[in-house]
This record gives sequence, structure tokens and C-alpha cells, in this order.
Amino acid sequence: MLSNEANLQREYTYFLKDHLPEGFIYDENREIPTVIVPVGNSAEIAKVVEAELRLQGYSEAMVAVEPIIINDREEIHLSFDLLYFTELQAKSCLLLVARTIYTFGSGSDTKEETSIFSFFKSKKKSPKHDVDKFKDDITKEDVIKAVRKFSDNLPDGTYRTILVNEDYSIDFSQLLRYLPRKPTQKFFMSKETYEIFEEHEAHIPPLMDKVQKAVDAYVREKKEYPLLPYDHLRRVNGYLLVQEHLLEEVPQIDFYITNYDGLVTHVKPKK
Repeated sequence: MLSNEANLQREYTYFLKDHLPEGFIYDENREIPTVIVPVGNSAEIAKVVEAELRLQGYSEAMVAVEPIIINDREEIHLSFDLLYFTELQAKSCLLLVARTIYTFGSGSDTKEETSIFSFFKSKKKSPKHDVDKFKDDITKEDVIKAVRKFSDNLPDGTYRTILVNEDYSIDFSQLLRYLPRKPTQKFFMSKETYEIFEEHEAHIPPLMDKVQKAVDAYVREKKEYPLLPYDHLRRVNGYLLVQEHLLEEVPQIDFYITNYDGLVTHVKPKK
């Protein structure tokens, strides 16, 4: 890890400290953000944890796994590069590790118990609680941040629209570096405004792009925005765009013109 990143890394250590599962310990003595997990058979468990992390899209640069034996004490050390993570992603990663150790421990014949195994064994009587504990859905905010990071690393002349499939869904195979795993639900993105939508909003991006193109064409010709008269919310005048043959029909959703180079949004501005 580069030394000039150390201060920034320290700013994000709460990503880990605030979400440590039972039995996990944050190592205050390491410059690299590190979490310690006391386990038995550390070498084998480290291999299982590392394999699961890589399978779920966490690269070695994001989180490294190392088995440690000090005297008779066995541990695995998880070293994080927190510049790759949001707080929710770090929490999800910790839960993934805890769930993996729990699953491995449940299927193991070893009689040795550690603090982490004994904690999970105490939860066996309530499996629903375990399922809830390890639920780690990826949110819309996580996707927005991942797309921004992806965009920041694109070469000149390449745009984030390469992420958008024909049906406006996002191709998450290109975002695995920036997310812990592929989301369980689909997300969608406008090709004109780059706004991101959840699955229940899938109908909005295609319509938004039509409206954005119509607004742009109107501005090029008229040198003004197609707004409803005396509307402080800056709603797009769909009737005007239909009248100018820029739209086939008036949109059933209200769109608003923002202050950002005439980009439209479906989000109603605050008064």
C-alpha cells in the first residue's frame, strides 16, 4: 500500500471497527487496516475464506488473507485496502467472512472451539436469526459509487454507457472490481443522464432518454428550455415537445430540467 494513502486509509477504519462480527478484532497496531479472527486450523480456514472472497469478486488488492500462528494461538489476518470500499461494502465483506467461517466450522469434524465458532454455535437454535444476520444486499448507493469509480478509470473518449445493456440494465461483470459481488436485483441506467434506477423503476430510463434527446433538440433550435409557463419547478413541457414533433406523445411521468447543463430528472425538486 502506498505510504501517501495511509492517512486516507485511517479515515475509513470505522468501516471495519463499527461492523465487526462477534469474535473479530481490529488491530490498532498495524498501518494497514487489519482485522484478526481467532480460529483453529488457521491455514485451512484461510484457504477457504480466501477462495470465497475471490469467488465473490474481492481481489487480493482489496482484501488479503493470511494465516498466523503465534505460540499456540492460531488466527487469520484480513488486510484491507479501504479505498476500494464503501462502508456498506466493508460490512458485507466482514459478514461474508463470518458466514464462511461459520459454514466451514459447522461442517468440520474438529472438536476445537474458538471464540468465533462458539459464538456461531450458540446461534444454531435460531437459523432465521443467522439468515438475517448475514443478509448483505447491495444498495442503489453502492451501485452509484461503483459506477463513478469505474468511470474515473476509463480511458479518454470512453464513456460509462459501455456499462448499459440493450434493455438499459447495467452489466455488472464490468463492475466486480468495485463491488463485493453481483447484486441480487437488476439495476438500470439512463444512457443520456447516467442516472441509476432500481428494478421497479426499469420503465423510466428509456422514456427519460427520449425526453432528454427531445429537450436537447428543442434547445438547439429555440435557444431556450421547453418549460411549462410560470412553473418554478422547471417541469418539461411535454405538449410543446409533441407540438414540435420531438416526441410522439406526452410522457406520463413528470420530468424536470436541472441546473446541470439542461439534464432532465424524474426527481421532483425541493421547493
